[in-house]
Amino acid sequence: MTRLKQIKWRRTDTPEYKFLMACLTELAAGEWHNPEQHHNKLLNLLARQLFHCKSSVDYYKPILENFNCNLMHIDDFLKIPILTKKIVREQGPTLIANNFKQADASSKMRRFQTSGSTGTPMQVYRSVSHILFARAVGLHYHLMHQRDFDFSNVNIITATHFILSPKAWVVNVQTGPGYIIPIGVESYIIFEHLLRLQPHYIQTHPSTLKRLIDISLEYGVRIDALKEVRTFGELLENNIKKSCETHWDIALADNYSCEEMGAIGFTCREFGQYHVMTDNVYVEIVDDKGKPCQLGEIGRILITQLKNAAMPLLRYEIGDMGVWGNSCACGRAYPVLMRIEGRRRNLVVLPGGDTFHPVFDEQKILEVANIRRYQVIQKDVNKIMVYILGQALTKEKELALATVFRQSFKHNFSIEFVYQDERGFSERNKFELFKTEVAFPYVEIK
Repeated sequence: MTRLKQIKWRRTDTPEYKFLMACLTELAAGEWHNPEQHHNKLLNLLARQLFHCKSSVDYYKPILENFNCNLMHIDDFLKIPILTKKIVREQGPTLIANNFKQADASSKMRRFQTSGSTGTPMQVYRSVSHILFARAVGLHYHLMHQRDFDFSNVNIITATHFILSPKAWVVNVQTGPGYIIPIGVESYIIFEHLLRLQPHYIQTHPSTLKRLIDISLEYGVRIDALKEVRTFGELLENNIKKSCETHWDIALADNYSCEEMGAIGFTCREFGQYHVMTDNVYVEIVDDKGKPCQLGEIGRILITQLKNAAMPLLRYEIGDMGVWGNSCACGRAYPVLMRIEGRRRNLVVLPGGDTFHPVFDEQKILEVANIRRYQVIQKDVNKIMVYILGQALTKEKELALATVFRQSFKHNFSIEFVYQDERGFSERNKFELFKTEVAFPYVEIK
């Protein structure tokens, strides 16, 4: 409880506060469980979710009809079929628990829309209690890394507008000033704001961080007040981490998460490997045949929600690859991901040489056309190719879709559409929603 006393709550008379405190107490206790305690707790959480799916989720009822949900061994769980993104898209309504389909469902769950790095728009639902639990996990992350809530913070995230009037950067917690900068803003502008605000903490995508470090070196200045950078949403490459430590001389922490699941894992403050948040998710790494991978063996990451009752996803293939590591020397009970190899979004390169992180408006894209899957590739500083899985759109829809993409790029790129079948997409070695083929750094030749 010692670390929990570091939190100065704004209000302590609400149901949300009581729920968060109960979650934080659970997380603090489980952090230091011995292996047997950790294993037993995990089995209990899995069993509870299985009982819920068997009784309340139409998709899982036939799958679990003859399944013994009282797990005696984790191997029993591996008999459940892997859940793919395609199944979630096609069977979405049947994956929603029946008690969340009632008239008051909107007060009990929230919709999340994501394409991740797969270019496949998809909707999932998370219960309000799961969202609150994810908030508790985020607070636990701050406490694990011994962050000072009195310090200032800048989030460089997907947002429609700047928030430069200071706000609290943690919900219902007394904090130092917090600011939001939209990630789609040009990198030079972001850096100039950071120089003016002089935050103690920054949160952003790794690719944006790399560009900010490059600009810092170009300007010959650093953000003097900065204590730590938190990254999320993309693959954190070693060269970015090393660059942050070398050129800015500060710590870097990474958050592995997704819209479908919330928090999956955080890097260890002391040793840098990823701790899997097993109070929230159960993670597997399997080979091409679906068999569990051994230590050091790369495989496909499967994730099971343990706290979401609205649309529970069991053995869900997130689309990333990972490698198990040995137990962390810090002594925490959490399993360790030694390495994650997956989502990576590149930066758009403008003709003048500036770059920024593209944010695609999935809702507007779906409003124009029901695209099953797409990929955007910048061929040069003037041309964008949009690869679409499926039949050709009408010229009118192409024009409307091009307008949506140009709004994301904030530049009048030439946009060409290419239509492909499943083979065209699967032939790519590594699928990324957006990537550029422009050499970086790009210098415009007059």
